[in-house]
Amino acid sequence: MSELSIGAWNARNAFGDERVGDAIEVVKKLDLDVLYLGEMALIGEAASDEVAEATSRLEEDLGYIYHTSTPYAVSPEIRNEHIMSIWSRVGSMQTVNSQALGTRFGTKLSLPDIDTVIYGLHLDDANEARRLESAKSVIDDLAISDSESIVMGDLNSMNRRDPKSILPRSLGRAIGKYELEDYYDESRKLQRLAGKVLRVCRMADGKTIQTFLDNGFTEVDANYTPTIGSKPLAFQIDHILATDGIKVTDFVKHDQSFGSYGPVLSDHEPISATICRY
Repeated sequence: MSELSIGAWNARNAFGDERVGDAIEVVKKLDLDVLYLGEMALIGEAASDEVAEATSRLEEDLGYIYHTSTPYAVSPEIRNEHIMSIWSRVGSMQTVNSQALGTRFGTKLSLPDIDTVIYGLHLDDANEARRLESAKSVIDDLAISDSESIVMGDLNSMNRRDPKSILPRSLGRAIGKYELEDYYDESRKLQRLAGKVLRVCRMADGKTIQTFLDNGFTEVDANYTPTIGSKPLAFQIDHILATDGIKVTDFVKHDQSFGSYGPVLSDHEPISATICRY
């Protein structure tokens, strides 16, 4: 098998509004064979001119021949629904499947010619139990096919071996099971800040990533490069994980701070790597 470039980006709905031009430029700069976009656009923007423009240009300019989209929402009463999508220009691919994985929707790309499955995931950002449920659903699904696999996307979980996870994990243990309601309400700034702290502490618990590692996956980026935030509060919550039968090289965290919107296109940086079957 020839090498394939793969990657993921939580675009924070940049393909559904006036940011679409810059978002397309980010994707063109990445120039990947397989790309997973979490939060491509709000579900209400699915039929918008911006999403239509993005779809057309991604297909025409980058040669993507397959793509599939699926909505997800964990708590519709407090979070808007989004579209996630996976794009591929791998000519030997025979099927593209989209399916529910746990409590949040995930996207699944099958490459039967090389017996490999790629899962594009965006896991729950507030609840570790839901993240674990989704992770176990992927592992159960993979066990049925017995294929090699890549998991990539915004997993909202840190690796326990990441030194940057130690402090928030310790704080999370001190906080315990404290709950804070309505911490997505942007009008309540102090409560929103406290909510962010709670979520980061629970992401640092690391059980979700550890579940994948305990079931044959390896963390591609051994340096745990932060994908969100700024120093000293920068963390790796976007990951590429691979099973043992896949050789992965050239991991990169990309800078998407260019164009008229600069770094506010998304608070997540794109990540990519090159894969090849052993």
